[in-house]
Amino acid sequence: MTMLHFYQYDETGRITQAGGGPEEDFKFLKAQPGQTLTAGIADIYTQYILNGAPKDRPSFGKFDKIAIAVGGEATITGLPNPTTVTVNKIPHTVTDGEFVLSGSSAGTFTVIVSTWPYLDYLETITCA
Repeated sequence: MTMLHFYQYDETGRITQAGGGPEEDFKFLKAQPGQTLTAGIADIYTQYILNGAPKDRPSFGKFDKIAIAVGGEATITGLPNPTTVTVNKIPHTVTDGEFVLSGSSAGTFTVIVSTWPYLDYLETITCA
């Protein structure tokens, strides 16, 4: 019995399933309507499909600072349009490629930067 690795992906290139099994199972699943099943190995978390092949998801740049003074700022640039930047569970849509976090009071900011196909970027910025 021949075993195969295979993966399925959607129209955005997001890998929705990855696994393996007997070649007969692969052939059966591939014949089902609406399937985008492809033989091969792909990582569901760190890759996406571009032009029919797995590719590593890109990473964002980093904030210029992770510790700021009250009244200071931390900036991240080079963001694709649009990007969602979530600060302490409050989402913000960025359309100009830059996000500036202003430290209006002392505290900790949990920031998540996300847009497909980039890997999510999580940072904790401290304002003191």
